[in-house]
Amino acid sequence: MHAATYPLATCLDCRADVPVAELADHVCTWPGGTVYLLHFDEPIGNLANRYGSAQHYTGTAVELAARLAVHRAGNGAAIMAAVHRAGIGWRVARTWPGGRVAERALKRRGGARRHCPLCRAARTAGGAS
Repeated sequence: MHAATYPLATCLDCRADVPVAELADHVCTWPGGTVYLLHFDEPIGNLANRYGSAQHYTGTAVELAARLAVHRAGNGAAIMAAVHRAGIGWRVARTWPGGRVAERALKRRGGARRHCPLCRAARTAGGAS
């Protein structure tokens, strides 16, 4: 057991509180998971502002089917609730093995559209997505 006086950090994958001095040696209990990219059938947000709208959502789940059911019900992430309220359809465009760290790495790289095979196919066909 760790003394309460040690500064703690939270593991980004398993969410365990670990003393900062031990974080590098932490054995994560995260069971794995799936990072997923959802493609919306149409953009949501302020369409007049290129940076004020979105057509993708990236998330992670241990049980992907259960998480997608939560999204289909309009729950979970705020953007998915907004997509649900607006009646915008969506589909899973791509998945990767990994947890929250992999999800954050993809989000930091930005450009979900570049990772989306549906958008790539539309660009190749000369359409807009």
